[in-house]
Amino acid sequence: MRGNYLPLVFYLSFALSGYAQSSNEADSVAAKPVVYYAESYDTLQAVRQLFAAKRDGAGYAVNVGLLTVGVAGVFVIPTVALVNLVSGLVGTKPDPGRIASFTLQLASPGLLITTFGLVKRIRYNRKREEAVLLAYEQGQPLPPAILRSLTKQYRRTHR
Repeated sequence: MRGNYLPLVFYLSFALSGYAQSSNEADSVAAKPVVYYAESYDTLQAVRQLFAAKRDGAGYAVNVGLLTVGVAGVFVIPTVALVNLVSGLVGTKPDPGRIASFTLQLASPGLLITTFGLVKRIRYNRKREEAVLLAYEQGQPLPPAILRSLTKQYRRTHR
């Protein structure tokens, strides 16, 4: 099946190579201005790496937070069962406020870490990265928050 396309590929390669050699001087690569200078290319790569690193960190924070909430849930379920058992044996009613407070105390660190991770994930999403890079390519300066996040060495050499 692939052998049937081979003559077509040869024909197209010869036809297109003749077209490429007959183009005008004004359309040559040397006549076009270079869009990416070395400094702007380095800046684009640094911003891409910054956004990727922030997204990775946010993902780790969300995972750790959810794991913490899950572990807290594992500890809360037997505790609630034990409180109900003991209160049933003693003949008193369990205090739902104390159980809710205990549950919140165990789960709150995980909820806090998860919230920070989600906020960071939203702040450094791919759409915002593309918007910042597009604005930078059009000549606008980088936002101050992103400039602050770049390393000191990068800012010192590329102002």
